[in-house]
Amino acid sequence: MKKLYRLFIIYAVICCPAIAQTKIGGLVELDRTVYDFGDIQISQGAVSCSYNVKNISTKNVTIFNVITSCGCTEARWTKEAIKPGSTGTITATYKNED
Repeated sequence: MKKLYRLFIIYAVICCPAIAQTKIGGLVELDRTVYDFGDIQISQGAVSCSYNVKNISTKNVTIFNVITSCGCTEARWTKEAIKPGSTGTITATYKNED
């Protein structure tokens, strides 16, 4: 159940538009949930953005998986446990190949 809940949190981070700073389930706080790359050219190659994930709970938080909305975007994230008060990152990279 905890694993499903954490998966839902990560899905919400990537897919749900929200205001600048968002608290999710009393576990984590994000600096943003949406990033607009604006107009980009294929010649620019891959573009990336990072999201800071702060653990606002009293227990360690581990991100087990991040799901992107399409195959053109890949995600990297802090794999080790994020201690209370500490920050991890989720980096999304749009391949920009087509």
